[in-house]
Amino acid sequence: MAEKGIVSIAELTERMHVSHMTIRRDLQKLEQQGAVIQVSGGVQSSTRVAHEPSHQIKTELATPQKAAIGKLAASLVQPESCIYLDAGTTTLAIA
Repeated sequence: MAEKGIVSIAELTERMHVSHMTIRRDLQKLEQQGAVIQVSGGVQSSTRVAHEPSHQIKTELATPQKAAIGKLAASLVQPESCIYLDAGTTTLAIA
C-alpha cells in the first residue's frame, strides 16, 4: 500500500496465501478500526486519504500542463467517435 496507494483484493489473497473471504473479513475489521478505506476492488490506507488534496486543489495544480495534455488528447479523438473519460482533473481538461 505504501508503494501503490491502493492494493487489490486479488493481490492481497496472493501475497498472504489466504482466501478471498479471509481478506474481506480482515479488511472490514481494519476499516472499522480506521486503518484502511475499502475502495472498488481493493483497499487504501486511511492516512493516504487524509493527505490527498481536495478536488478543488487538484484542479488548480499544474493547470498549464493539464491544458496542454487536454488539447493534445482531444486532437486525437476522431470525428463521430465516442470515448470514455474517467473522473479526474486532467481528464477534465480533455472535455
